[in-house]
This record gives sequence, C-alpha cells and structure tokens, in this order.
Amino acid sequence: ESVLLYTFSQMSEIKANSEQHLVGNIINYIENYFSDKTLSLTATAQELGYNPKYISRIFSQNVCISFSDYLKNTRIKHAIFLIESGLTAVKNISILSGYSDPLYFSNVFKSTVGISPSEYIAKIQSSKDKRNDE
Repeated sequence: ESVLLYTFSQMSEIKANSEQHLVGNIINYIENYFSDKTLSLTATAQELGYNPKYISRIFSQNVCISFSDYLKNTRIKHAIFLIESGLTAVKNISILSGYSDPLYFSNVFKSTVGISPSEYIAKIQSSKDKRNDE
C-alpha cells in the first residue's frame, strides 16, 4: 500500500511540473506575441499543440486569472509603457499594444485603468511639465 501511495505522489508531482512548464510556455508566448492583434486562446493553443479548453483550465488554475484577462493586462501594461515613454497618438498606441480598433482599445483601457488613454496621456504630460517647471 505504501509503495502505491508513493507512486501516486510521484505521478502527481510530475503532472504539476508539466502543468507549470506549460503555463510558463503560455506566458512566454503571450509576452512575445501580445502585440499581434490575432493572438487569442485558440491561436495560442494551436501554436503550442493543445486543446484551447485544456489551456484555459490549466492557465486559470495555475495563474488565478483567465487567459484573456492576462492578455488584456499585458497589452494595457504595454500601452502604459508606451504612453510613459512619450507616445501620444492613441491610434498608434492601440496598434502597438495589439488592438486593431482604437475605440475598443480606449474602452478596454478605461475599464482597466479607470481613465481614458487621452486622460492618461494628459496626466503624464502635466506631471512632466510640472517637473520641468521646477
């Protein structure tokens, strides 16, 4: 009986390690291709050779956030980086962040950050102007 329990515990560890490896691959894939507007759960699953439902479940269980929310957050973080780096055209920011529709990007940005990209740009420029005046 103890040999059987030991064997099952080893199998469980192997499964957990392979799931963590898969999640790492998914995160790397998102980080490398988030600016591709066609990136999706289905495209990622296809690229990695897994079923989309399996990828979705494993990702959510291990990262505690859905694939789509992780992708959205990655794209919005990049948009913020672009704005803070001096880019001010919302259309260009949206395209470089993986959104083909600037209006949709603005809605996602506002729901995530709390203010529109234009308001965020104005806020960043205002704080830069204040620092330059000092």
